[in-house]
Amino acid sequence: MLATLTFLAAVHMPIDEHRRFKDRGETLRAPHLRAAVRVGANQDTDGSRQEICIGLAPSARWSLESCGTGAGLFGPASSGPDLAHFRLRYQAWSRSAGAGWLLADFQAGFAELEIGDDDPGFHFTSAGPRGLETAGPSAGASLRWTQPLQNALYVFGEINGNLVYFHHAAQLIQPQSPWHPSLSLSLGLGF
Repeated sequence: MLATLTFLAAVHMPIDEHRRFKDRGETLRAPHLRAAVRVGANQDTDGSRQEICIGLAPSARWSLESCGTGAGLFGPASSGPDLAHFRLRYQAWSRSAGAGWLLADFQAGFAELEIGDDDPGFHFTSAGPRGLETAGPSAGASLRWTQPLQNALYVFGEINGNLVYFHHAAQLIQPQSPWHPSLSLSLGLGF
């Protein structure tokens, strides 16, 4: 009888890798940030630059994110090459870490490399009509520490690594390397 009750209780308990029972019997869940904004610094083969990212998460594990320098939107375009990332993120792992959570994500998407004023659209098969931009696939991973601030508002820090391949980078008017690894460190708010 006790074995049957234990089995039934275990089958009906809502436990997965995002939940963990504490000594008081409470169930905790990693935060689902439906929207997040983060700012920080990005280091790649062309140097260091600011980075601004905006993300939306339709589900607990999947999110869409766009990152760039904000050039043209928040200030003048930089004189050097500029990168913008557009990616789908998958939250693969989470663990409670004291008052916060540690989250690991995998990412896939594409990036655009610009060395001048941006033309409309993305150019995956060329260097664009003026030889100023090209786009290519990207992949990466990140580690995020999330801490609740108040109610459903969270603050977080993130380290993010990406690798992008631009097949037509050598055809730009200022030829670039086809491989662009980058590492960024940022802080953000989400709810």
